[in-house]
Amino acid sequence: MTLYGPGGVGKTRLAVEVTAHRSDICFVRLDPLHLGSELAAAILTALGLRDSGLHAPSALSADGRAEQRGSTPTARVIAALASTSTLLVLDNCEHLVQAAAELVERILTYCPHVRVLTTSREPLRIAGEHLWPVQVLDEAAAARLFADRAAAVHPQFALDQRTAEVVGEICRRLDGLPLAIELAAARVRTVDVVDIAERLSDRFALLSRGSRTAAARHQTLRAAVDWSWDLLTDAEHKVLRRLSVFAGGADQPAAAWVCAVPETAESLESLVDKSLLTVAGADTGCWTPSPHTPPSGWPRRTSRP
Repeated sequence: MTLYGPGGVGKTRLAVEVTAHRSDICFVRLDPLHLGSELAAAILTALGLRDSGLHAPSALSADGRAEQRGSTPTARVIAALASTSTLLVLDNCEHLVQAAAELVERILTYCPHVRVLTTSREPLRIAGEHLWPVQVLDEAAAARLFADRAAAVHPQFALDQRTAEVVGEICRRLDGLPLAIELAAARVRTVDVVDIAERLSDRFALLSRGSRTAAARHQTLRAAVDWSWDLLTDAEHKVLRRLSVFAGGADQPAAAWVCAVPETAESLESLVDKSLLTVAGADTGCWTPSPHTPPSGWPRRTSRP
């Protein structure tokens, strides 16, 4: 199963909650990795087998040939999991999605009792994958989250007649995105909620003081958007920039006319997969930027650390 959705929507937190009371978990964080070739080694490390010589039956390679025992990290992963009923959790697959898809498919093929839960900003698109879209919060849940996080940094804060309406406005303008709400609530220690609401016109500047221990992509709203932006192709950059001029979304003919790149249709579908566009209406096909999609002038960074 893949928990998928935009950055900051709470996929990792949901995966942690779902697996909290199980003892057969192997939880692997992929965000520190830069190359797909590092994925199998990261799983071995999580299994406590990184430096051990594993002697187990040979696994089959993709073309059916037997692999030498322990000859590759992938073979060792499959050998280690083949006779277990482990729940393997791969967290943050989007930047290694091709490698993750290939490895997960092999694990499921050769390890019949293993179950895999992944989190990603886009689906793996492999056979047998079940998708669970992680949604933004409704108004009531968003207000509760804001109040809880605000009280943590300002113990005197409470939802009352003065603050409730303003908090509701903040949460609506942040589209119910948990990361954005938590970043806004953290500012309550030094900024009144009324001022927070007024400063949301420049939300990327305001929402810039996250947890020091959070993953880098979750310390600011801009970092969360940058992470998604850096994973796009040049054609997807152009389509997303140009589509963002539509305040309420665009149908297929309008999108094709404004975007004006040969790969428009393919790019639109890919951006939906990557949780940066939503499409509503099977007949009309209205393409709408998801909450906190980069605005039209968003700069492309030349590299990601």
